[in-house]
Amino acid sequence: MLTIRNILAATLIISLFVPVQISYAKEDTKIAFTSSRGGGKDIYVVDGDVRNQTRLTVHPKDDYNPTWSPDGRRIAFVSNRNAGKSQIWAVGLDGKNPVKLTDGTRDEYPDWSPDGKKIVYQSHRREAREVFVGQPRFEIYVIDSDGSNIKQLMGKDSIHPCWSPGGTRVIFSHSKDLETNQIYSIDSDGENLKQLTYDNMYKRYPSFSRDGKKIAYTGKQHIWVMDSDGINKKRVTKRKDFVDEHPTWSPDSKAIAFHAIRNQLDGLAIFVVDLSRNRAKLFIDVQGGSNLDADWHHPGPLSISPVDTKVTIWGRLKSRK
Repeated sequence: MLTIRNILAATLIISLFVPVQISYAKEDTKIAFTSSRGGGKDIYVVDGDVRNQTRLTVHPKDDYNPTWSPDGRRIAFVSNRNAGKSQIWAVGLDGKNPVKLTDGTRDEYPDWSPDGKKIVYQSHRREAREVFVGQPRFEIYVIDSDGSNIKQLMGKDSIHPCWSPGGTRVIFSHSKDLETNQIYSIDSDGENLKQLTYDNMYKRYPSFSRDGKKIAYTGKQHIWVMDSDGINKKRVTKRKDFVDEHPTWSPDSKAIAFHAIRNQLDGLAIFVVDLSRNRAKLFIDVQGGSNLDADWHHPGPLSISPVDTKVTIWGRLKSRK
């Protein structure tokens, strides 16, 4: 005879063996990313249903490194459509009438400030024009979102800048010796430079969690996470013989997306790692070309921790088994 107790016990036993699906509302899952499936690189946008992927830019030159405006109405990106020069452009979600914002010869990795008023990026220009072992030496600049009022924020050998949640600080990768890049932060006015890491591991692509408590980055070929003050480092990806790059956080600070080689035969795909299990899953697969540089937009107010340390407005990821 079935009783309420027996039914509850059976339900509990079944639940232990059924995979839990974590899902988010579609309106919270707009993701911009770069894809080369059309031949060259273009910007695509996808919602919570990964099948609904829309090509935003269509141009014979390369478009890449997308970053959302906080209101979700525009995307800044890098394009070499102007005489082969890599420069920062911005476009609305209809893909029409893109606007060039910078005039350098190699401007890359833009990140839109949380208040929507400024964009930070790396640039190989002016006193940074010399190269070291064939590599350009980048500086970090800030412009108003309309492309005006350019200011240098950090000098040579500084890459991959990101805003803090309140827009008061920027984190980035910087090298003092041209050999080992470490993670630094600096106030948005160029004051109060702080070094956050000190070991001999080359670090790049720093990104703050949305709650401001953690920083993710690529160290050698893996994704690592540390506290915002640089302590308690932990490796969260473990695949051997693959390079995991460009980590970005989910809005609840519980997952990180990144791009990596799908396998030894295919191109780049976008993966997500659940930090509760440190297990990476495929999110946006290879579709005739590489997918990379994911940036997630999350509508609504941004809660900022007292630490004030996160960069882009990341969107919500639909977790799939």
